[in-house]
Amino acid sequence: ATATAYDLHFRLLPHLREIAQCRLEQTGKTSSPETLGRWWELLRPDRPEPDDRFAPGIKQAELRALVGDLERMGR
Repeated sequence: ATATAYDLHFRLLPHLREIAQCRLEQTGKTSSPETLGRWWELLRPDRPEPDDRFAPGIKQAELRALVGDLERMGR
């Protein structure tokens, strides 16, 4: 997912969305701009597929921050 926008969109984001949804459901919440904060644009379910499939994917530091925030969700 750090390699291309295609990998990010079609391979990683579906898993991250599912994780976010499960974590939020533990507290009776749903995915929304308010609950996902800065990650809403990346994880929103209606996010359009990339125009350029070979564009860079997500930066490793950003992915680490996202995973960290997902780990804290639902606590």
